[in-house]
Order: sequence, then structure tokens, then C-alpha cells
Amino acid sequence: MSDVKQRLQGIKFPLEYHSRVLGVYEDQQAAQGRLLSFEIAAALGIILLLQAAFGNWRLAALAFFSLPFALAGGVLAAFASSNILSFAALAGLLAVFGIAVRNSIMLIKHYQHLERSEGVPFGPDLVLRGTQERFAPILMTALAVGLALTPLVIFGSVPGQEIVHPMALVILGGLVTSTLLNLFIIPILYLRFGSTDRSPAQVEHEKSHEQEPQESHEVEQPGVSQRLVMSLTRLVGGSPMQRSNRWMVALLIIVCLQLSACGQTTASAEEDTPPAKVVHIAGSDLSRVILTADAVKRLDLQTAPVREMQVRGVQQKVIPYSAILYDIHGAAWVYTNPSSLTYMRAPVNVDHIDGNQAVLSAGPPSGTQIVTVGAPELYGTEFEISGAGA
Repeated sequence: MSDVKQRLQGIKFPLEYHSRVLGVYEDQQAAQGRLLSFEIAAALGIILLLQAAFGNWRLAALAFFSLPFALAGGVLAAFASSNILSFAALAGLLAVFGIAVRNSIMLIKHYQHLERSEGVPFGPDLVLRGTQERFAPILMTALAVGLALTPLVIFGSVPGQEIVHPMALVILGGLVTSTLLNLFIIPILYLRFGSTDRSPAQVEHEKSHEQEPQESHEVEQPGVSQRLVMSLTRLVGGSPMQRSNRWMVALLIIVCLQLSACGQTTASAEEDTPPAKVVHIAGSDLSRVILTADAVKRLDLQTAPVREMQVRGVQQKVIPYSAILYDIHGAAWVYTNPSSLTYMRAPVNVDHIDGNQAVLSAGPPSGTQIVTVGAPELYGTEFEISGAGA
């Protein structure tokens, strides 16, 4: 598309003509802009949820930035099969992403459980034991999904499987790399960056939580309401720093969700807003055409001021000839731009034409901004909306 734009810029169009790329490309560019904003909001939400799950920004960043490796196999499978990333392939990548996130969270949380609840010191033994204990669940998840999708891959792209076949290929390819990620890369990264320096107060707080279940069994079994209160107490309990971190994460997640909703609402409102509005001027046959900023951009409206200059020894008004349009009665008009996004038709009398310039005997005052490109579109918009015939 950049080559097309460059070539269009090198073409000299006749008077009153200009180029503009429309259709699917323009809609695609607008959709990509909205999709990018949603992706950024989703990425922020994911890393905040990871922080809430691990209670550590370092582990959240470790899990988040290692996830793209899990998608590498799916991307390679998509391009190896069709050389394009279709909608079905994107859906497959989302499925792989979800599986990789789930396995990464369960693996890292198991490391934390071994260290905090069972007293296993941080080091290679902890990582090796945690990986061995999570090896079967991770491998069985990949094998179960892979076996379920294998028939779709074997039968190929037969009629009726145009969508599920590329999706199955992407998921199978992604399962390979996501399994390697969770069984080899995550353990190595956790061993390198997973150590946490906990204060004595935090250690004492964790020990007290370990002793709570034992004491409760010795005294009495709490009821349903008591267990609910204990769960809520543990949720909001902890050190002041832990409580502030939890509330901060919750607040940031809410803000991200609100921003996504606002962006979607704004896009919907823009789609529902009419591109043009015509306001009739009482006591005349004229109207004001009020456009949206997007409509002005689509029409590529351009303006220039009315100038005064010496023509054959007489001071006269001069405008570009492209600004003039004629109605069915032969009357000449121009569209003025009295304020931002507002355009109004004004009559002119043409004395004579001098090349690309029109010399006026009567018209808008000197300095008035008039439309030089897009006046016919404004004329058609005005009469089509107001219901009059041009």
C-alpha cells in the first residue's frame, strides 16, 4: 500500500481532481487502530492478574515476557501450512496462549507452595522437585488436546473443515513450544530470577498461616460461616504492604477494564454519529453543512482564502477556479468555512477566468476561507440530506 501511495503522489491530476485510497484498506486501518488499543489494555490486565496471582512483580514479568515463546510453534505452523495468519489461526493462538498461561501459573505457584508451606529452600532442588511433580499434569494436558485435534489435521482441509483445520495445526504447533516453555524454560528462569527476599514479618505471617489449620483441627471444626469469615480475613489480611499491593492491583485492573469499555463505547458512538448534519438558515434558501472530523478527513476538504489583487489595473477578488461550482440554473457558488467543521454556500459573480484563477466581480469578503477541494461533495451532501433537488 505504501508503493501505491507513493505512485499516486507522483501523478498530476487535472483541475478539481485528487486521489484517495478508500474501501477495505481504510476500514482495515481504523479497525487495526482500535484493536491495538484493546490489545494494550488486555496486556496490562494480564500482567496485573499475574502479579495478583504471584504477589511479585518480578515473577509476573517473568511469566508475561516468556509467553510469546509459547506461541512460536503456532505461528510457524500457520505460515508453514498457508503462509497467512487467518482468523482461525488467531483463534488457535488464543487457545495456546490460554493453555500456556494456565500451566505457567500452576507451575510457579507450586514452586511458591513448596518454598513457603513445605519449607523447601530455594534452589535447584526446589525447582527440580516442583517440575517433576507438575510434569505429568502439563504433559497430559498437551497430549489430551493434541490427540483430540489429530484427526482434524490428518483429514486435512476437506469441505466443512476450512476453519478447524488451520486452527488445529496452530494449536498442535503451539502445544509443542508451550510444553517446552513450561518444562524447561520457566524452571530455568525461575531459578535465575525467582528468589524473593521476604522480611521477618512476612516469614512470621506465613508460619502463622501454616499453624492455623492445625490449631483449628485440634479445637473444633469451624462452620460454613466461620470458614467464610476466615477466608475473607486471609484475603484482606497480611502486612500493610501486601494489602496495599492487592488494592493497587485491583484498582489498576478496574481502570484497565474501564478504559477498554470507554474505548469500545467511543468507537460505537463514532459509528452511530451521522457524518453530516444540515441546519437550515431561517429566511433564506441556504443551509449550514456541519461535518464530523472523520467526514472532513474522508472528503479531504481543502480551503484557501479569498485574495484581492490588481487585475488589469483594477483591484478585484481572486479565488482558485476549482472552488466554483454551478447549479442547474447556471448560478455560481462557493462554499465558505466560517468555523471549524462548518461550511456554508455563498453566491459569487465571475468576471472572467484567468488560467486556474477566477476573477470575481462580487463574492465573499477578502480573507474568507473557501473550499477549493471537495465543494461538489458538500453540495451533494447538503441537498441530499435536506431533501431538496439539485
